[in-house]
Amino acid sequence: MVSCRQAGTERSNMEEVGVIEIVTGRPKAGVSLKDAQKAMSGLNRFVQEQPGFISRSSAVKGDGVLIDVVYWKDMSSALNASEKAMSSGVLLAISEHIEESSMTLEHYEVFNQIEKQK
Repeated sequence: MVSCRQAGTERSNMEEVGVIEIVTGRPKAGVSLKDAQKAMSGLNRFVQEQPGFISRSSAVKGDGVLIDVVYWKDMSSALNASEKAMSSGVLLAISEHIEESSMTLEHYEVFNQIEKQK
């Protein structure tokens, strides 16, 4: 979870989440899981620089499926970032490491959210 201090009170950036982006995929045959994870992590800087970005987490399941979860302020921010990523060439490293036919990209609008009380 990402949090910040404002004027002496603590509040979470997660309060601003309007859209959750979920991307899944498997490493290509002959590509190590470690190399696929490194390629995915290579997008961190690009994603951080996009307007409306809040937070990103990437994980792997026991069977090798990778998941990338990105929190955005709104749908416009999520879609603009996706379009920019596709047109800028920043996804080349991903396409070299992740099996394209296994990839899914979905956007979900948040309707409910709670956080652990401190």
